[in-house]
This record gives sequence, structure tokens and C-alpha cells, in this order.
Amino acid sequence: MVLVTLNHHYHRLTLLHSMANSYTAPLRPQSKTIPQTGPPAAPRKSTTNENTLIQQPSPGARQNRVHGPQARANPQATPTSRPVEPLQRNIVNLDIDSIEKQMQLLRDQLAQAKEHEENLFRERTRDDDNLAEKLAATQASLERALALNVELNERLQAVQASGANEHIDKDVEDKSITRPKGNAGQHFSIQVEMKLASSKSKMSIYKGIQRCLRELAIRSGMNWELAWADIPSEEKVKLYRTARKQHPYLSKFRNDWATEEIVKQFFKNKRKNHYRNGWLAVPERYAHMADVSSKRNPAGSRTKTARKVFDERQRKRDQQRHREEVAALEDDAHEDEEMADGEDNEDGGEDEGEAGNDGDIYA
Repeated sequence: MVLVTLNHHYHRLTLLHSMANSYTAPLRPQSKTIPQTGPPAAPRKSTTNENTLIQQPSPGARQNRVHGPQARANPQATPTSRPVEPLQRNIVNLDIDSIEKQMQLLRDQLAQAKEHEENLFRERTRDDDNLAEKLAATQASLERALALNVELNERLQAVQASGANEHIDKDVEDKSITRPKGNAGQHFSIQVEMKLASSKSKMSIYKGIQRCLRELAIRSGMNWELAWADIPSEEKVKLYRTARKQHPYLSKFRNDWATEEIVKQFFKNKRKNHYRNGWLAVPERYAHMADVSSKRNPAGSRTKTARKVFDERQRKRDQQRHREEVAALEDDAHEDEEMADGEDNEDGGEDEGEAGNDGDIYA
């Protein structure tokens, strides 16, 4: 801004300087001397010394001067020529000198401003270079940290997968498991079909998979307010790929149907909660659900299928454990009886021998 202002003043003074140089003060034309027709006038005596170069006219001569219309009326009057002083030219010269001084001052200020601007530009360039180097170093360190984080996550997932696979049923084969027919929750249980409902350890694995898939679904930015069919396929594919990396056990299910059903059920329950609390408008296609739910038997069972399977397996395990305990008790009792029978036989033999000896003695 300072540099622009100085340039403006400098160009303005340059214009004034050029105008002053091209200006010339008009000179007054000298009056012409009219020749005398009479006898020559006597020379005037000088009132000053001979060394004086300029002669002053006498007072009488000043009084005899005729000016104006009288001089024009009397042509015999002797006019005198008056020298023109160059006042206007002196004034112009003074203006030119002041303008040149101001121009020189502005040149100096302009040079200082340019030098200051160049210094600022060099400092700014140096700061930009330093900032670029710092940004590059920060970016490199961030990339290294991200790579290390990915490596650690892969190791952790491998450890978790190896620990989880130890508790998986042995009857789950390496080949993919197909999706059962019907709707999840109505015709089949997701947890049961995943072979994760027969023990507490397997149930904990299923709960861990559920929590992981819910977090992935929320972080993926999928619009849970939409129906599952309306969600773009690209978002679903990204979710399936990430889920398989987090839990390798999910790769056993063909077309990722287990992951799809768990996430679909999570979104469905979330929408249901918002419908119930009035936080989300109920679509028209779900208007008949209120009548259906009102006709539901309140005394009906609300136990999940997975819980029924777990209870049934637990009951069978308890029965098996009871049978094993009863069998062990029966074996212990049988051994006690055999030991008791052996001791009785030994005592009877000794009595018979003694009796025989007594008979022999008495005989």
C-alpha cells in the first residue's frame, strides 16, 4: 500500500515537472521609439558619478512623461521604454526546484519501500519454505504412525481370531455356510445358524461380533433411517469387507449373509425405537403394524430362539452330568459291595477250618 501511494505521488510530481519545463513566461513587447521631427534634444546631465552605470532620470523628466491617451494624442511626446523583469520565470524556476526536491525525496522513499518489500518477500518465502518442510515432516511422521497402527491392528485381529477360533464348534466346516430360508427372527435364529448358541463362550463370541458390527455400521455413515434395500450397495460392500477383516469367522458365511442380517436387525431395532418415541415419522407402509401388534397375544412366549437352544443344550448337559454322577456313585457302591463280600468269604473259611480241627481232635 505504501509503495502504491509513493508511485502515485512520484508520477504526479513527474507530470508537474514536465509541465514546468515546457512553460515559458510571456514577455511584454517593448514600445517602439517614435523618431523626433524637431531639433535634437539636449543631452540630460547625469546626477550621479561617472562610475555609475545606470543613469537615473531627473524629476523634471519624470514629470514631463506623458502616458495614456495624451501620449497617443501628442505624437511628439517622447515615450520611454520600460525594462521587463522576469518575475514569472523566477517563480517557475523556484517551483521546478521544489518539485525536483520533492521528486528526489519520493525517489528515495520509493527505493526504501521497494527494498522493504523485497525483504518482506524474501522473509515470507523463507517462512513458506520452512513451513513446507515442517508440513512434509509432519506428513511423513503421520504416515509412519498410520502404517504402524494398521500393523498393530492386524496383529490384534489375528490374535483375537486365533483365540476365538479355539472356541468355535468343530462341526463348523471350512466351507461356506449358506443362508437358511425365511426371515431372520421369524423363521430362523441368526445366532443358532451361526453355531454360536450352545455354550456361554460361544454366546460371548456372538455378542462380541454384534458389538463390532454395530460400531462399524455407525462409523461407516450408512443411513439407518432407510430400508436395507434402499442403502447403496457400495456402502454394504465396504462394511462386509471391513467386518471380515475384524472377525475372520464371518468369512465362512456365503455372500456375507450373517453380517447383513445382524446389521439389518440393528437398524430395524433402532428405527423401531425412534418410531415408538416419536423421534422419527412412521412411513405409510408400516401403518398396519400397529394393528398387528395389538392383536399379538400378550401371554405368548418372548424367549429368543437362541435362548431356547441354549437352555435345551444346558438341560441335556445337566442330564448327562447327572447320569455320569449317578453312574459313578453306582460304581462306587458296587465296589464297596464286592469288597465287603470278599471279607466275608475269608472269615467263613477260617471258621470252617477251625471247626474241622476241632472235630478231628474230638474224634
